[in-house]
Amino acid sequence: MRLLLVTVDFPRAYAAALPGLGIETHVFLPLAELEGAPALPTQAWVHRERHWSTTGLAKAVAVARRERIDAVLTAAPSVHVIGASVRLLTGARWIADVRGSSGTVLGSLVARQADAVVSTGDDAEAVAEAVQLLGRLGSRPGRSAS
Repeated sequence: MRLLLVTVDFPRAYAAALPGLGIETHVFLPLAELEGAPALPTQAWVHRERHWSTTGLAKAVAVARRERIDAVLTAAPSVHVIGASVRLLTGARWIADVRGSSGTVLGSLVARQADAVVSTGDDAEAVAEAVQLLGRLGSRPGRSAS
């Protein structure tokens, strides 16, 4: 299972635990968030984006296609649109972590489009269970082969 974790904060708990649970983890976040961050485990890959607001969505889709991502996890309200877009354009399953989410438009997007909704905080094992459940469900119908 390959997971793309999209967040605006360095995901210490997720990045450290998910690879150890057998999930190939790719972290996508703004370049500035890596300054002073601890080294990631060898099984986690970091994809950085300098111009997050203008090119972040296209770069996340490109990473998902290139790495053949099975699921995308959005771990901040401001990146749920990226998760929905990756899901739509690549066929990857989308897990939305809704901790701290608010607003009816954002809530509506998550409710209608996400394949799974979690509110885990930094509970990497709960996220791993959601990812593995989606893996057992298989690909979404019509998933692109690219």
